[in-house]
Amino acid sequence: MALAALVLLADRPVAALTDALRPIASADPAWVAAALGFETASFAGYVALLWLVAGRAAPRFDLRTSYQVTLAGAAATRLLPTGGMGGAALALWTLGHAGRSGRDGVRTLLTFLVLLYAVFFAAIAVAGGAIVAGGGDGGTSLAALPAAGGATVIVVALWLGLRRRHPP
Repeated sequence: MALAALVLLADRPVAALTDALRPIASADPAWVAAALGFETASFAGYVALLWLVAGRAAPRFDLRTSYQVTLAGAAATRLLPTGGMGGAALALWTLGHAGRSGRDGVRTLLTFLVLLYAVFFAAIAVAGGAIVAGGGDGGTSLAALPAAGGATVIVVALWLGLRRRHPP
């Protein structure tokens, strides 16, 4: 009886998954290869940036550790309903084991995140600025707000980073 209920309940999700995967069968292989290549490059960039930032702060944080933390963090972010905090918690835990605990670990992780998301904010600012500069049919005012927001975030982050630190 329980097996029959499970099959009936699982039928809808399985059908939805099948419907979602159906377009993959008809996808252009060149686009699929390009998508896989860009995703691989993105993942490699993430690993390299984490290694660069955390490796400078904690010499025991090597390239292999960066790869493992990145992979585990991606899994934690997708599997745990914590809004991305699972990956950050895992990275902090790993930094603590590599010798960067407490404020030093948080500072290292924040440096990594600021550098990582600077790329996204710059892309928003540049793309929105290009749309505004190119004119158009009414979309310029809609593009100006995110462009200004992205530029503001970049300026504030630079200002905070360049401030003179007071000793604790």
